[in-house]
Amino acid sequence: MTSIVPEAIVGNKGIVAKIAVGVAAAVDYDGNIKEIKIGSEDKSDSDLTFAEAIAGDTKDYAVTIKALASTAVGSFWRLLWDNPGAELAFTYGPHGNAVATADKPHFLFTAKADGRPPVGNTARRSKEREEFEATLEITDGPTLDDGTP
Repeated sequence: MTSIVPEAIVGNKGIVAKIAVGVAAAVDYDGNIKEIKIGSEDKSDSDLTFAEAIAGDTKDYAVTIKALASTAVGSFWRLLWDNPGAELAFTYGPHGNAVATADKPHFLFTAKADGRPPVGNTARRSKEREEFEATLEITDGPTLDDGTP
């Protein structure tokens, strides 16, 4: 009997991290981003509506991103710096595949940039690159895109 072991999300394999601001075309930031985590926490009861409770929509989502601290035009850090408070449309493909499939889906969501990213550096002897972390509130989604129309 042949065992079928599903492919897990594996680090160092590549990701798709496309982000668009407004109606602009999405740009791929996979060369800047080191880690993406989508998480949730319970909505505050003071903000929860009856319709949300009935639909099971009782979570608030956020995305936490670790990325290289690069001030270069076209970097993820610069995207946040130049667009504080902007709504950013994300396409996140954790498997690195360009087109979403049933086995390797993409996650689609809109997140709100919360001000500008931190500025700083660390003294060190190694050539390790500086990084920063940003947590953005997800305002729409996340939804799973499995490639079906």
